[in-house]
Amino acid sequence: MRHLALAIAAVLSLALVAPAFAQPFADVPADHWAFDAIAELAAKGILEGFPDGTFKGDRAMTRYEMAMALARILARIEAIKIPPPPPPVKIPPPEVTRADIDRLTRLINEFRAELSALGVRITAVEEELAALKARLDNTKTTGFAMVRYQFPVSGPGGSGSWTLVNLTHTGSIGPSASATFRLVGGNVVAGLVTPGATDDARVFFDRAQIDVEWFGLRWRAGRQTYKLGPVGLLFSECAVFDPCLGFGGLTVRGSFAPVSFEAAGFRDSGAVDLYMARGSLPLLPGWTLGANYYTERHNFTSITPNISNTGWSVDLAGTLIPGLRATLEYASFTPSGAGARAAWQVSTTWDLAAMFGVTTGAPTLTLGYKSYGTAGVGTWTPLYAGSSNLIATGTNSRDLSAWNARLSLTISPRFRPYVAYESGTAISTGALHNVLEVGVVSTLAPNTTGRVRYQRLESPAGTVPVNRYRVEVWFEW
Repeated sequence: MRHLALAIAAVLSLALVAPAFAQPFADVPADHWAFDAIAELAAKGILEGFPDGTFKGDRAMTRYEMAMALARILARIEAIKIPPPPPPVKIPPPEVTRADIDRLTRLINEFRAELSALGVRITAVEEELAALKARLDNTKTTGFAMVRYQFPVSGPGGSGSWTLVNLTHTGSIGPSASATFRLVGGNVVAGLVTPGATDDARVFFDRAQIDVEWFGLRWRAGRQTYKLGPVGLLFSECAVFDPCLGFGGLTVRGSFAPVSFEAAGFRDSGAVDLYMARGSLPLLPGWTLGANYYTERHNFTSITPNISNTGWSVDLAGTLIPGLRATLEYASFTPSGAGARAAWQVSTTWDLAAMFGVTTGAPTLTLGYKSYGTAGVGTWTPLYAGSSNLIATGTNSRDLSAWNARLSLTISPRFRPYVAYESGTAISTGALHNVLEVGVVSTLAPNTTGRVRYQRLESPAGTVPVNRYRVEVWFEW
């Protein structure tokens, strides 16, 4: 049986946001985490409560009660009249997403018999949902902006401010094709676009891709981002660049029976081509096994000697018990003319609320271990390896053996504290490596998020390259 609070979360995606509500039920205090959702649904007539004026949110909800609430929502949707499309410049932004519609469709299928018994015209509602979904496929533009201020405590952590603005334009080209263009600008990426650049701003496209379904496969051509495997030890462009800058190339994805497969090819520069492939299949219920291949072809367009570096990896991901998920990836990489070196990483995510009923703060714990490089052979050297420490990339994240932990709490939307710690040694020298980050994330306003954090990195022992505070604000639209 589903609890009433879970039902509220499922149907809330179709309710419009309201600034404040009166207390609808005697047993729902105003400071309860679900108060706004319950009050809004009650105000819209979707939830009515019990004759004694209570909500009884701790008891199980029957299928008939769920069907009644769903029927009221569908009645509202059925009343929507889809007007003829206005001129493109006047198309209003949609109030729901494709995910909302897909979620509601699954609920209709689940409660089809009960809804029919209540007299809901399911076919008419499904037609309205199809019309809404078609509208969501039209061209749209989204974006976000970020401002970061940095205050060093000591050492070379650096002080100053950085900005980033992003505009993403997506649209359908036809029934089986779409295009995405993302324009990014700001001084946070200057040094990545032009080596040696400082704080002068850059503006460029980090996404310019076309997606096409062709011969039963999903093709993506153009500038895009990509990760090989769940961890990306051999290739993960986003682990190196912040923000992800993307690569020009081609990817293709498909499936054959239980096996899913994908392949990718990218041009990193005029002298380096990157090729990779992956296959995965469900091993057990809730578990996926994957295998990956990777190669770097250096100087194949140059007169200098050609070099091929190759690697392979395997990965396993799944749920150990309800609330506990694990991901493991092992990789081997062989540079041309050198010995193979290995890297592996395991991470676990513990939903303490689901596992032990610890509901206060909704705590989530992640524990992991990583090892990049092989003693006596060499450090981990793929060009865009997905290896990193908690707060920075660089040489110390290519020669590292460490464990890490992170505890996140959600006291309220405005107060989400966390603490992360990593400790280990450099594989080649045994030098100490310690990282600490403590921060608070807060929802400042609709679509606006802020974060304050302290970061300290000691690597190697006695050297503190990072010791700073950061204040960041993001706004999305």
